[in-house]
Amino acid sequence: MPFRESGSTSNHYWSTNLGPVHVIALSSYESTARDSAQFAWLLADLEATDRTATPWVVVTFHVPWYNSNYNHRAEGELMRAHLEELLFDYGVSLVLSGHVHAYERNTPVFDGCPNACGPHYLNLGDGGN
Repeated sequence: MPFRESGSTSNHYWSTNLGPVHVIALSSYESTARDSAQFAWLLADLEATDRTATPWVVVTFHVPWYNSNYNHRAEGELMRAHLEELLFDYGVSLVLSGHVHAYERNTPVFDGCPNACGPHYLNLGDGGN
């Protein structure tokens, strides 16, 4: 994990550039509250992202914020409450998650409602299912 290169103190959250894409990996299992190290790191990383060099920002984490599986509904709600506005404000293009053993995609969303300026969400948890 390129955590040191991205200024993170934890290999559970990090970022790297892959061509025109800035990839951010977050931890669903560490604090994301405004006073947490992960939140502070994410904010600094998003502020430092050069959108002329990397116009697309892709964020990935384990537990999805949006899915239709009744058994997994709202498992990522606390993280969503802490970080969704930040991802929206910085124009994140795509969010990739797993955890739910299914494939789902949706239109751009912000705060549970369709929003053309919000990220697309893909749940890719069907591997090995």
